Amino acid sequence: MKNKLFKILAFLFILLAGFTCNTVCTHTYALPTFEITSSEAGNVMTVYNEEAGRLFGKFCVVREQIHEHECKHIAIVGRMNVSDFNSLLLLAMGCKSIDLSNVEIDIIPYKAFFVKFEPRERALEKLVLPSKLKRIDGMAFANRFFMKIDNLPSSLEFIDNDAFLNCFELDFIVPEKIKIGKRAFYGCPNVHVSPCSIMQNDEQFVPDAEVGVQPQNHPGDGCLLL
Repeated sequence: MKNKLFKILAFLFILLAGFTCNTVCTHTYALPTFEITSSEAGNVMTVYNEEAGRLFGKFCVVREQIHEHECKHIAIVGRMNVSDFNSLLLLAMGCKSIDLSNVEIDIIPYKAFFVKFEPRERALEKLVLPSKLKRIDGMAFANRFFMKIDNLPSSLEFIDNDAFLNCFELDFIVPEKIKIGKRAFYGCPNVHVSPCSIMQNDEQFVPDAEVGVQPQNHPGDGCLLL
């Protein structure tokens, strides 16, 4: 009788242990996957986002680690969709650089990185765009005064209205194959644009009043025409 009772208790213990292990494993899998590395520029937080739309679920733990390790640079690896950009901005608040080169996404959505005003000491200084990017929507980077982008991806096809409005520090040549909307580079004195890239009849016009600048009559104003 005692042996039988012992066997029953042992069986129940094994079941309970298995359930506990299962719960712990599931919980661990749900936690964000990240890595912190050191560089000459400071600590880098790399976040692995396996499934698009899940960056918000990683926010609390990752943001805590960014503060704890004083990470000034953040990189995202994996997949993103439009809904992830709000979470990204909150995660990267106060960071100096964002690297999206290893993100699978083909569009930067409307006002994704837009700010009304950005103080120098908290400004985003460098952005690396996704390598498979095809489209940048209107006002995506408007008023990022101090942001630099070394190169536009070769896959990029279209840059919408006011996308880089007042991005003073940009310095590159826009390839002719990329079509651009009205004032896409207004306030970007070192960006070189080919006149044939400018779309004269872009239907996706965004009112300038939204960013507090006066309407311009010429879509290429504010940049250098090749």
